Parts: sequence; C-alpha cells; structure tokens
Amino acid sequence: FGRALLCTAGESGACGECQSCRLAAAGTHPDLRSYRPVISASPPDKPEQWLTAPAHLLGSLHPLDLLRRLREEVALRPALGKRRVVIVEEADRMTEESQNCALKTLEEPPEGTILILTVVNVRNLLPTILSRCQRVPFRLVAPTAIQEWLAQWSELAQTAALLSRFAEGRPGYALHLGTEPALWTGRRAVAELVRAAAAADPVDAMRFSESVQDLAGELWPADESVPGYGSLKGTNKTRAQRSKSCEVVEWMTSWHRDLLLLSLGASPDRITNVDDSDWLREAAARQGGAWAGTALETLTATRRKILQNANLSLALEAMFTSIILGQSAN
Repeated sequence: FGRALLCTAGESGACGECQSCRLAAAGTHPDLRSYRPVISASPPDKPEQWLTAPAHLLGSLHPLDLLRRLREEVALRPALGKRRVVIVEEADRMTEESQNCALKTLEEPPEGTILILTVVNVRNLLPTILSRCQRVPFRLVAPTAIQEWLAQWSELAQTAALLSRFAEGRPGYALHLGTEPALWTGRRAVAELVRAAAAADPVDAMRFSESVQDLAGELWPADESVPGYGSLKGTNKTRAQRSKSCEVVEWMTSWHRDLLLLSLGASPDRITNVDDSDWLREAAARQGGAWAGTALETLTATRRKILQNANLSLALEAMFTSIILGQSAN
C-alpha cells in the first residue's frame, strides 16, 4: 500500500517499474519508513536499526525514544515526490504512555505525510488515537488462496496445503513458517507436547510449564544481530519470555480447536492440523466437546493472564493442571 501511494506511474497500484517502486522494493526509498516495537536494553543509535526486529521478539511497548524519532521523521519533507509514508507496525502493542506520545504526531501531520498504523487488536488503542485515524479493515485470506500463493515457491509446494491452514488467513505468517525450518520443526514439538499432556497426571504440570518456556527459547532465540537483544535484562527480558511463551500457547490452541470441531461432528476438512487427523479423531471421541471447549477457554485465559503480567511459570502450571484434570474427569 505504501508503494502504491508513492508510485509515480499514475496507476491504481504500484507499477513495480518506476524509480519509486524499485527503491521501495529494495528498502531504500527515502520517503517510505517503517517502524516496529522492539524490546531493547538500550536504544540503538540509528532509527534504521529498529527495522530489523524479528516479529517473535516484539514486546508490549514502543520505546519513547523511537516515538520521538518518529516525530522527527514525520516532520521531514518528501525527498522524491509529493508524499511521504511512515508506517508503524503492530501499533496495538504500544503502552498508554507511548500512544499519548504519538498523539501529537497524529493530530498535526505535515502536509503530504501519510501515517499508517497496523494493528491486530484495535481495542488496544486509545479512543483518542482511533478518533484521529481512518480505519481500513483487512480480512483474512482464504486457505485456498494462500495455498496457491505459496505453491509458486517449489520448496513450499509439498507443505503449502498444511501451511495455508495453520496460518489461519495470514499469508505472511504462512510464508514465515514455511521458510524457517526450525519453526516448522518446532510445530511438531508443540504437537507432541499437546499429546503428552493428554495422557499425563496433574503432578506433571510443572514439567510441562518448563517445557513451554524451554521450547519458546529454542524456537525464538534472542537475535544477536538486533541491537540490544543480546543484553536483555530484568523487565525487558521477562517481556520477551512472555511474548514467546504466549506464541507456544497460541499454537497449542490450534490443536484444541480441532478437537472441539471434531467432537462436535465437524467435517475433517475443517480442521487445521490435518497431519494429526488420526490422533485428533481418537482424542475427540475419548474426551468429548465439553472438555475441548473448557480447554480452549483455559488456553485463552492463560494467554491473557501472561500478557497482564501474571507469573509466567505459575500461569502455565495452572493451565496444564486445569487441562489435565479436565481430561481425567471425562
């Protein structure tokens, strides 16, 4: 969308051929800037260094230094054309303080400057932010469309169908999983964790809690190439651990959602983890829909508690205890 706004060919979208489109594709367009929330022990010297933060290590705030630099960036006049586009990705991760800091920039953007905020959960934005923005909703993409899109890469042809289901309407997420072998292997590790919990005793809850945290660290290790990531300390390090552990819990939710669908008589074509269909059918028949629904509620509540700064280990341990006890009761 940013490329299309800056394209000089006068077409409805980005032509891909003009100088502006080529610069944007190369990531060197002076009038197209993109920022992401980063947890860092110390602010980097150059704003460009914020652009390389991996999505799985995103924290729950935008550093105020970044937002102040963003305000300086927005104040610059376009270098090549009539417009300047500044994108703030995952703006819903900003704290209230950070959002208030960005408010002045949103209230009085310079002429020719377009600010784009991308969000996952619009409810996390302050009303004062929302009132100054025009909403442009993006709907989830159909799995068949994602599968066709992924199939253009030969190395993803065999896994395109499964990736398109697991991504749940997010093409970029599907591509990210498919091109990161460690993540795709980690998905199987999460599947084994779900299976193990299905046959465990409540005394194993602490072990499973530790397994989630260990798995999160293995799947998404600190990226030493990103300034500050190798020296995370205290609160910042805890936020990173929470973010990564929540991702594992979200993946676990996928299998439990499949269990609920199958236990309610849904067609096998509707499940996400088709490579585990045999085990899912057997587990759904054994546990029933009531347990699967309760387990889903437990997983969702646990993610919310972790994001609200509950003790990570205790929250995960309570989650597994609840799931295991629910199974033993059926």
